[in-house]
Amino acid sequence: MNYSLIARALAAVCVILAYAAPLTAEEPMSMPALAPPELIERRVLFGNPERFQGRLSPNGELMSFRAPLDGVMNLWVGERGDFDSVRPITDDKGRGIPSHFWALDSEHVLYIRDEGGDENWHLYSVELESGDIVDLTPYDGVQAQMLAQDEHHPGVAVVGMNDRDPRWHDIYRVELSTGERTLLLKNDRFSSVYVDHELRVRIGMEANDSGGFDVYALRDGEWQRLLEIPFEDSLTTSLIGFDGSNSAGYMLDSRGRDKAALVKVDLRDGSLDVIAASDKVDIGGVVMDPRPTSPLRTRSTTSRNSTTLLTRRWRPSWPY
Repeated sequence: MNYSLIARALAAVCVILAYAAPLTAEEPMSMPALAPPELIERRVLFGNPERFQGRLSPNGELMSFRAPLDGVMNLWVGERGDFDSVRPITDDKGRGIPSHFWALDSEHVLYIRDEGGDENWHLYSVELESGDIVDLTPYDGVQAQMLAQDEHHPGVAVVGMNDRDPRWHDIYRVELSTGERTLLLKNDRFSSVYVDHELRVRIGMEANDSGGFDVYALRDGEWQRLLEIPFEDSLTTSLIGFDGSNSAGYMLDSRGRDKAALVKVDLRDGSLDVIAASDKVDIGGVVMDPRPTSPLRTRSTTSRNSTTLLTRRWRPSWPY
C-alpha cells in the first residue's frame, strides 16, 4: 500500500475543508426552485386516434380504417384516397372494434368483437351494398379463429369455432352473406389446422411429448405424419402456406441448421428444397405473391432490416 500517496490526499482534503465557508443557521443551503413538469393530458396517452389500421380492398378501389364514431372506435369505408367520401359502416356503442380486414370479394368487410371484455371473439361480416351485419359465429362462449380465404372462392371464409368443445376449434366453411356453416373437420387433436387454396383441410399440427409439434398431412382421408418440429425449433419453424398446385407447402425451417431458412416441403414425402437462407441471420418473414402463389421476397434483420427479392418479375419496379 502506498502510504505517502494516501497522506498527500488527506492533506489536500484538509486544505479544502479549511478554506470552505461554514454554513450557519442564518444561511441554509438552498437549491434553485424548479417548475413542475407540465402534465400530459390523459387523452393523449389513452384516447382514440383520429384514424388507424388503414386497409385497401383487394380490388384496389376502396379503403377502410378504424376511427371514432361518437367516441367509440368503428369502421369507415370510402373511395381510395378520398376522405370526403368515407362513411361509417358500423355503429358499435361498447368497447369498440379492435381489428378488421377485407373479404377477398371486396364486397364484405370482416371484423372481430367480444362482449364486455370476455375475449370470446365473434367474427362479423358487413355487406357494403346493403349495410347488413351478420355474426358469422353466433354461438354462446365461442372464440372464433379466422383461418383462410381464397380469391377463387369469393364470399366464403374458413373459420375455427370451439362451440362444441372449448378446448378444440372445429373447422367450418362459412358463407359471408348468411353465416351458413359447413363442417370441414371435427377437431379433437390439432392445435393448428391449415387449408389449401381449394379450402380443403390439408395440414394439422399436434403437440408432442418433447414440447414441440408433429406435423400431419391428410392423404386419402388418413392423417399421416409428415415431419417433426423439436421443442428447440418450435419458435423458428412454421408453415407459411401452400404453392399454387397445393402439392407443396412453404415453411420457415430452423431444424438441423443454425439459422431459419425458407424451404419448400413436398406434402407427399416431406422432402425439402431450400429457397432462401443466410449464414448470418434467420429469415424473419416472407411476402407471398398471390399470382402465382410463391414467395416474392424475404425479410431479415441484422443491424438493420434487409429485403431480398426472390423473383425477377417485379425487379424493374422494385423500389428497395
